Amino acid sequence: MTSHIKDIVSIVRYGYYSNTISNYILSKTKEKSVEYYLLLLKNIWKKDKDMAIFYANKIIATTTILRELARFELISLYVKNNQFDMAKKECEYLRNNFKNISEYARNLMIPGLKLLNAKYNILDKDFKVYSDNYEKNSVDKAILKLIFEGNKDKIIKFFSANYEKMYFFNLMLSDFSEKNLINNLYNNNLPHSTEGMSPAEGCLFYLARKKLITELLKNVKNFKEFILHYFELSDVEIKIFDMFLRNCVRYDIKWPITPYPKGKVRDFALKYGLGYKRVALGYYSFEDDERVSIDNIIDRFL
Repeated sequence: MTSHIKDIVSIVRYGYYSNTISNYILSKTKEKSVEYYLLLLKNIWKKDKDMAIFYANKIIATTTILRELARFELISLYVKNNQFDMAKKECEYLRNNFKNISEYARNLMIPGLKLLNAKYNILDKDFKVYSDNYEKNSVDKAILKLIFEGNKDKIIKFFSANYEKMYFFNLMLSDFSEKNLINNLYNNNLPHSTEGMSPAEGCLFYLARKKLITELLKNVKNFKEFILHYFELSDVEIKIFDMFLRNCVRYDIKWPITPYPKGKVRDFALKYGLGYKRVALGYYSFEDDERVSIDNIIDRFL
């Protein structure tokens, strides 16, 4: 599988939510730089800083544009490890070479770099913008507005700790409507658990989970057989399978790379009319070792 760097950048801007597509690409790609970059991000999402730094340094030794994207992630990792001299060195390199980096890559980097620099004063002068498109970046304008209208120090501290929070908050801030709320629920823009939620928020969380599965199964074929097999599963298998079904829908957005299932996973999608793309998204939302459990469960439905 040949991966276009522009597509990779478009995918990973979703942060943790791009994990399912990243797993799909990892299962297909033969390009080491792409493999290392996705493993870098996956370790960041898992909060394994040592492994993330390991893969970042492997990519920096390459000659692709991913080298600079890895350097961008490495700056954040060094800051979190209180290695400010290392972070400053990488920041200076990026700032001095920004004009040589592709526009779509710069647009991904600039909001995070500006926030890190504003909070930690890594550099004496800020990053120069080389593209009008950056000024049109809705994520950065929303903040990635809050900074100038709210408590600047508190907001920077909150958002700079987690880029996924920046993206999620921008989604909730922009063009809010009931339709957009539903879309955000489908796209997994919810916490990973209900811990710390109010009763109303917890109710919304579980309603969203139910809505995801209902959306997937509303046009299912061979429904009676599907239900019979479902209730033959153990409690542990039901929990795993429920997550698989929800993920089939929550990650169903317009990715620049479309995953496609093969083997028994494809047969499962065809038999029950669940859609090849959706089933592939649900399948690759699990890690390599976890997919063995899904394979075993799906085999029971065929």
